[in-house]
Amino acid sequence: MSATPTGPGQPPEPLAVLRLGERDAEVELRRSYPTTADDLWDALTAPGRVRRWLGALHGDLQPGGTVQLRMGDDVPGADDVATCTVLVCEPPEHLRLDWRFPGEEVSRVDVALVPRGAQGTELVLRHARLADGAARGYAGGWHVVADQLDDHLAGRQVRSWDDLFDARLALYPAAGPRAS
Repeated sequence: MSATPTGPGQPPEPLAVLRLGERDAEVELRRSYPTTADDLWDALTAPGRVRRWLGALHGDLQPGGTVQLRMGDDVPGADDVATCTVLVCEPPEHLRLDWRFPGEEVSRVDVALVPRGAQGTELVLRHARLADGAARGYAGGWHVVADQLDDHLAGRQVRSWDDLFDARLALYPAAGPRAS
């Protein structure tokens, strides 16, 4: 799926494909950014940069390490903190995490960065092992994250989650194709 930018002033279009399947639903999001894989990797993994557009990143970003992404206030144990076990970390190409979010089963997040020459770098994010009920929210949520990352990379004021989430969630129907 080719992504259309959803910057300020542009109507949002879906960036993610949502596949449902009882306990094995998944979301796959693709978005291209006009930057190098190294710069995109840095924006996704360097704590100082992540804090500017998403939240506080703490921990050990290497295989076997644990990281916390604190998306609201920088408070351990809050209800908006993802605690992740790093399974694969291959800069600037691939990151795989076991994702633990309060009140949910452990799921899997895979991030790949694919250089596209003059077009920049494509981010491919796959969030799998989701319950059907969580998948739609993650589709909208990851779409917001992709938009906020775009704001950061473009040097714009990063739009807030609250300003974006409802419109992004509405792009993803409550039912979608079943995962195979």
